[in-house]
Amino acid sequence: MSVHLQTQFQLANIVLQCKLIVLLLFSPFSKLGFTLDNALTWKTHIDILMPKLSTACYALRMLKQTVSQDIRIYYAYCHSLMNYGIIFWSNSNYSSKVFKLQKRVVRIRPGSVSKDSGHDLFKNLNILTLLSQYISSLLHFVITNRDQYMFNSEIHGRNTRQIIHFH
Repeated sequence: MSVHLQTQFQLANIVLQCKLIVLLLFSPFSKLGFTLDNALTWKTHIDILMPKLSTACYALRMLKQTVSQDIRIYYAYCHSLMNYGIIFWSNSNYSSKVFKLQKRVVRIRPGSVSKDSGHDLFKNLNILTLLSQYISSLLHFVITNRDQYMFNSEIHGRNTRQIIHFH
């Protein structure tokens, strides 16, 4: 068994070799605000995001009695953290933890009870849920990069119902 350690671009590679089986492992690394682990599950990124959102939740709870415009504070603290890179990490299994924290943040309002329906609160405040933000970000990406996609009409000349859809 041989172990080789090398560091390149802040990425610690560990190569374990044992009888023709080679495993390439690396410790979680961070680039441009994204943290990836060796399984590419986004768990590490979400684990780093959760304390930031918890801090924002605490700040909103402390400010709810003194500030009347808590929607702006929500967008300043929480929405900006959740929306950064949402196209990449929101499809992960671990994003449900972020959604639960988002529901907890939305329930921090004067006069709201912790047992209130989150659906009604999101609707009344005109706040998108995490899933809705993900879909909106994907649609925005496709619309702004429309030239990189082909329509079915560009592939074939048959007049079908899906001729105007993306291929």
